[in-house]
This record gives sequence, C-alpha cells and structure tokens, in this order.
Amino acid sequence: MRCALLLSVALLGCSEPAAPVPESAALPMETNAPPPIDLAEFRWDSRLLLVFADRDDSRLAEQNRRFAECVPDLLERDLQVIRVFPDGGAVQMPGANVSAFDGASAEVIRQRFDVAADDFLVVLVGLDGGAKDRYAEPVELDDVFAAIDAMPMRQQELRRRDR
Repeated sequence: MRCALLLSVALLGCSEPAAPVPESAALPMETNAPPPIDLAEFRWDSRLLLVFADRDDSRLAEQNRRFAECVPDLLERDLQVIRVFPDGGAVQMPGANVSAFDGASAEVIRQRFDVAADDFLVVLVGLDGGAKDRYAEPVELDDVFAAIDAMPMRQQELRRRDR
C-alpha cells in the first residue's frame, strides 16, 4: 500500500500534460446500424422463405404482392419471410413488424445458400434449417405450400391438429 501511495504522489509531480487520445482509440459512438442475424435462431421454430433481390427489383415487388395475398397460409405453416439485399435485409413474420439486419449477415446468408449479390432467388428453408427448394423467379405460393404440406414434419403437424 505504501509503495502504491508513493508511486501516486510521484506521478502527481509530473508537469507534462496528458497527451490527447487519438480518435482511433476513442470509444465507438452508438449507431443506428441494424444488428446481425443468425438463421440458427429460427431452427425448429419457423420455416423460412429467403428472398434474395435488389431493393428495386420488380420481381421482389411481385413476390411481396404474392406474400400479402397469402398471410393466413404463411402463418398456418409457420413461415417467416426474410428479404436479403446486398447491403442488409429484413425479417418479417407475416402480419407483424419488420426487423432489419446488417450487411455482414446478408453476406453470410448469401454465401451459405450460394447466391450472388445480383441474383434474384427465393429459397424455402425447412424447420431443420436445410434448403428444401429454390425458385429463380417469383414463386406461386401454392407451389411452396404444396411442397411444405408434403414434408414429413408438416404431415405430423396436420395429424396432431386433426386429433
């Protein structure tokens, strides 16, 4: 304790002013950047429809129109829509608020599903997290629903519901 006190007194005697903190060492400012996302969060809880597109792609607008027409069917099948853009993306449970995510997460998702930044693609992801189907154009949701309804886990869900 006495050594620490002597060291403190000795340091107080220094007459040089403290050097300014360089900007690179300053604490980061809070930003409004969207948070990252991990698709593993959805495993065993939700099926996913990943829509890879540019924000201004007319095919995205068409796909969004189709989603809006089928909200009850999307909910019935526990489907969440995830739009993946070159600079980020958004998650939306049909009929619910949209939650944005960052560009780094979008890139990870693109790599995982082998989708180029300028591609339009819709990927159906099952409850197990695996890709079940891929569509290069806006997909008719009846086709997606038929694919889901044929899956063994969906068949189990329907049997439990009908009891």
